[in-house]
Amino acid sequence: MIAPPPLDVAASIPENRRVIELREAASAAEIEEVRGLFREYERWVDEPCCFTTFEQELARLPGDYGPPAGRLFLASEAGCKRLVLDTLPKMASAIALYGALGFSPRGPYAANPTPGAIFFELKL
Repeated sequence: MIAPPPLDVAASIPENRRVIELREAASAAEIEEVRGLFREYERWVDEPCCFTTFEQELARLPGDYGPPAGRLFLASEAGCKRLVLDTLPKMASAIALYGALGFSPRGPYAANPTPGAIFFELKL
C-alpha cells in the first residue's frame, strides 16, 4: 500500500495556492503516464470492488475521459461548471483536503457507485 502524501494545509488556503499549468494528456507517452498514475491510485486504494472494469478502462484511455464528454485535466477555462469526485472513508487526508478546497458533500453521480464511497462536488 502506498502511503498518502502529507496534507499541506498552507497550500489549501486560497491565498497560498500555487498556479498550476494544466494540459490535456494527448500523446502516447502522456496517456501512458496517466495509466501509471491510475495504477498508483489503484494500489493505494486497495479496494477490488472499486476497480472491476479497471483494466478495460485503462486499455481504452482516454476513453470516457476524452472529448467531448470529459478530459484528462480540469480547468474552469475549459468550460467546466463543476468538479465531482468520490473517495473512501479510510482516505481521511483526501477528505480533509477536499473540504479545505471548498468541496461539498453530494449524492452519487454514477449509476453504479462504489459501495461505501463518499461523494463531493465543487462548483467552478
